[in-house]
Amino acid sequence: MIKKILSLILLISCTVYSEETIYKTYLGSIPVGEIKISLSEKKVTAEGSTYPYISWLYSYNFKFVMDGADFYLYERENEKEKKFDRKKIYEKKPWLPLIVEYIMYGKNSNSDLYPIKVEKKGSIYVIYPLKSKRVKKIVMYIDKSRFPLKIDIDGRYHIVLERSNVNLSD
Repeated sequence: MIKKILSLILLISCTVYSEETIYKTYLGSIPVGEIKISLSEKKVTAEGSTYPYISWLYSYNFKFVMDGADFYLYERENEKEKKFDRKKIYEKKPWLPLIVEYIMYGKNSNSDLYPIKVEKKGSIYVIYPLKSKRVKKIVMYIDKSRFPLKIDIDGRYHIVLERSNVNLSD
């Protein structure tokens, strides 16, 4: 009996705490896909894809993994597959690591590799990627969740992410 109780306590204490949310993605005001962001201890995974009904026009899916200080992006655009390392991600998709860093730590760090300017105005958090040719600013609307309620990515295209749910498990 005692062995069972100790085993149960060990099992409960070894359970990994994780959180995840799904964002509906809009190009302007047109719904184009979904992004799921999952967090567990020091690892973040963001996966997204366009809706099947628009795949005849444009098909895109990706998987972004941030494990500690390392991160990678795997993407498939129409029929082309690509893998990006840290430097290439900041060149091509700077919004992704900046949003994930905010979700993970509640703030963003300025680095030599990727300088940014940050402004916080009440429940609005704005990131200006200073070296990006593709993204002018990222505006996050924050509530009590670690996942922003809404994210506006202003750049070559206007992309809006709206949180549809938050799941917590432990």
